[in-house]
Amino acid sequence: AAAFMTEPLVRRGCELWRQDGAPLHRLVRSRTRAEDPGPDLAEMVVPLVPQSGPEVLIVLGSRADGLPYDDEHERMLVSLRHVATTALQAAATTADLEAKVADKTSSLQRALADRQAVLRSARAISEAEYPDEIRVTLQTFAAVRGVSLRWDSGTGRSTAPEKFLSGDPGEAIDIDGLAAPRQEELVPQLETLHAFAGLAIGRLELLAELK
Repeated sequence: AAAFMTEPLVRRGCELWRQDGAPLHRLVRSRTRAEDPGPDLAEMVVPLVPQSGPEVLIVLGSRADGLPYDDEHERMLVSLRHVATTALQAAATTADLEAKVADKTSSLQRALADRQAVLRSARAISEAEYPDEIRVTLQTFAAVRGVSLRWDSGTGRSTAPEKFLSGDPGEAIDIDGLAAPRQEELVPQLETLHAFAGLAIGRLELLAELK
């Protein structure tokens, strides 16, 4: 709106609308006319207020033949106002539905990709022969998804300073940098994979002790 306010016709139309109380549900019609009206003179303002979406002001300048608008023009604009408002409402509703469908589709695609990655990572963890291989697999899964994960050299467990999944300070994963919906998607998968990695490392350590 600010960009269009540089146009003389739009600016004068907004002034006319505000001078009449800025109504949203009726037309505004200038009651005074210049003897020689130019194209930048606002003579009528038609507000459109759909239930959703932005409000719109249609500003009509002077007629090309120089004659004033009459009551018949006003009645015609009232009818067109209802049609245009309905069209704006339909367009806003369609755009909102399309955005929701696109967001849901994107979420489903991410979830499918995450699950496939979990299965691949779990297979790599189960086939690993050394604890470091497991740590690298878990770190790679987390890093690709924007999750901070590192390992405590003293405990051999993954650590991060801020967000804990299991409540054990030795098993922390930082997910604060992710948006809330993405956290909801990833936390269950990270918890499952994290627990599986812990069991696998424990198994390898036990086998090393038996040797």
